[in-house]
Amino acid sequence: MKIVYSILVIVGLVWFVSCKSTTIEPISPSECHLDCKDFLNADDTQAVAAFLKRITQATAARTSQELLADHYNELGVAADLQGNNEQAVGYHTQALEIRQTLADAHDIAKSCNNLAIVQYNKGEYTIAQTLYLEAIELFHEEERAQWEAHTLRNYALMLQTQQNYTEAKNRYIKALTIWQNMGNTAQVALLQRDLTVLENLATSLGAREGDEIYETEDALIPAEIVTPALPISMDGGGIHGGPIRFLDN
Repeated sequence: MKIVYSILVIVGLVWFVSCKSTTIEPISPSECHLDCKDFLNADDTQAVAAFLKRITQATAARTSQELLADHYNELGVAADLQGNNEQAVGYHTQALEIRQTLADAHDIAKSCNNLAIVQYNKGEYTIAQTLYLEAIELFHEEERAQWEAHTLRNYALMLQTQQNYTEAKNRYIKALTIWQNMGNTAQVALLQRDLTVLENLATSLGAREGDEIYETEDALIPAEIVTPALPISMDGGGIHGGPIRFLDN
């Protein structure tokens, strides 16, 4: 897949220069959603072509700098999903820096979330926490409830793997409340499952007096038990319900 990234960068930048002087008919957001799985799960040549075609279709309503940031963001997600953490950090950092100059809080928050996931995978937990908290704050200020809820759950998943069960539960509950207010039954069910996992840990372990423990509102959990990191999911709604990466419409 390293060849794919090289081809994608070269062709993508050529496309970026050429598309600035090209008129493209607008299409609906649902038609131009960019999904890195298009080239991750297909033949290299076909996949790169399809991916770049969809990027081109998405140019109608975006400025050149916004498009460049989108391009780096998609490359970052792709590298992340392939386990290329250093490449992913580089791409997401470039996207974030561009978005910060444009002062678009929503896009900045998306980049912070995506970069937080990669930093966590690298073991940079303090950096990941800072990025998650910034994303959550920005989504909240922008009244982007759905995005805020997804990021709250991403952060909770990280806290859970660090055995910080109290904070994880608090973040799960905040995300759950948002989805309940929005009437999203699928996400409500997912968050209820997450909370049940925490409760079941406490019940099945049967904490004893004198054990080193982490405390939640309802249970005591021995410190030696470490919840394994959850598998990656593009949409957070898969079997394992892993963290969401934000793509650009």
